[in-house]
Amino acid sequence: MSDFASAVMIRILAGGMRLQGLTPPPLPAAGARVALEHKRRLVASALAQGGWACLPLLGSGVAAIRGDPVHQALTDCATATEFFDRWCRLERYIHSRHRIQVEATPGCGLRVTHLSLRPVEPPLPAENLIVLGVLAAAMEEAGIQEVRVTVAGAPVYPQVDPAALEALVASAQTAEWHFTWREAAVSLPRQPVSAGLAEDLTGPPLARQLGRLALNDLMDVPPLAQAARQLGMAPRSLQRQLADSGLSYSGVVTQTRCRAAAWHLLRSTEGSAATGFICGFSDQAHFTRVFHREVGVPPSRYRKEFGQD
Repeated sequence: MSDFASAVMIRILAGGMRLQGLTPPPLPAAGARVALEHKRRLVASALAQGGWACLPLLGSGVAAIRGDPVHQALTDCATATEFFDRWCRLERYIHSRHRIQVEATPGCGLRVTHLSLRPVEPPLPAENLIVLGVLAAAMEEAGIQEVRVTVAGAPVYPQVDPAALEALVASAQTAEWHFTWREAAVSLPRQPVSAGLAEDLTGPPLARQLGRLALNDLMDVPPLAQAARQLGMAPRSLQRQLADSGLSYSGVVTQTRCRAAAWHLLRSTEGSAATGFICGFSDQAHFTRVFHREVGVPPSRYRKEFGQD
């Protein structure tokens, strides 16, 4: 897991421990490289103080990162399906060796399986329970209501059956989860991650309109046909007008993502990896390559040369 994702997870787990009345161990200084030992120490401390039953509830610490751009990028969604799509995008972005597999179940809900890209090294029971809890709590942060999770029929979120959970751990049955929920009747209004950038867009009026559409949700930019409909245009007409200005739709989207990334690099303390994720790039290498091509310098040098002290 990349440093930024590890740092976010440590903040979530520490916040979850505090919300349960547990005491997290000393954490690394802000900005320090996050080592695996810190995560292991947190989990071991939580287990020692609260037992297995506390682990699915550590996800409540998602509230501790509210306002963080990564929190917003994950939870700025209207449905549970969209939320899981965003989580899977995060896993791919950070090249996580653990991934979730999501399947619809008869009736309602989803079956979610926690897998390893290295079959000989499956996720540990503690890792399964922590990720389960973070997913459930993050869904609630997105406004999804009445989230419930069971494992092999036993409740594990938001209420936990401690005896049943210990039996599941002993029998290695913690990697497959069943999620149910109730969608919010009214979607919460979206707050664009880079809202302050919208007024600074340049270029032809049509390109600025498309840039503002992209900024509404950089992780879910509408395809060309949908963008054209939103502007009351035919797709071919949109393409033709952009071509007359020497532009393309994909090029406008890429430029907007790079402008948003530059905005964050100059104005926030987020690492470059987190910046690439919240701006919709597929992974950190892709972000670095495209930003360098469009701006002329890689993200880290751009921040060093132009960012605020």
